[in-house]
Amino acid sequence: MTKLQSVELKEYEIVEVDGEFERKEISSEKHPLYFTNRSLLVGKQYGILEKGLEQELFSFLAVIDPNSIKEITKGGEIETDQLVSITKLISLDHMKDIIWLAYVGAKTGECLDNEEFKELYDEDFQTIMSVYMSILTSNFENQNKQNKFKEDLNKSLGKINGLKK
Repeated sequence: MTKLQSVELKEYEIVEVDGEFERKEISSEKHPLYFTNRSLLVGKQYGILEKGLEQELFSFLAVIDPNSIKEITKGGEIETDQLVSITKLISLDHMKDIIWLAYVGAKTGECLDNEEFKELYDEDFQTIMSVYMSILTSNFENQNKQNKFKEDLNKSLGKINGLKK
C-alpha cells in the first residue's frame, strides 16, 4: 500500500493581543493528495496542466538542474523567454495549483475550489515546494512500478501454453 502525501488546510483569524495583532489558527483539517484522471482533466480544463504531470516534473527538474541553467544563459544572463517559463514553474501560485489538483484527485465528493484551497493552504515557500516535488515524483514512481498482476498473469499463461516466461 502506498502512503499518500497530505496537506493541512487551516483557517486563521486576526486577534489583538496587548495592542499588537497576531494571526491565530482557529481550525485545521488534514487532506490526502493523489492524482486521478479526474484531477488531470480538471487541470487541463483550468489551464493548469498543458500536457501532463510528466512534462511538469521534467520541466521543473530541468529548471533546477545547474547544467540546464548554464544552457539557457548567455553571457551570464537568462533570456527573457526562459525567465518567464522558470518563474511560471517555480511560482507559489503554480505549485499550489498542482497541489490543488492532487487534492481534487483524492476527494470523492465535493471539494474546495482552487481559490478557497489556496486561501486555506498558507505555507512557506520551502514547504510548498517540498509537497509539490513529493506529489509529482510519487505519481511518476507509482506509474512506473511493475504491475505484479500482469507479471503473474503472463507466468500463468506461459505455464498453460507450455512456455516458460
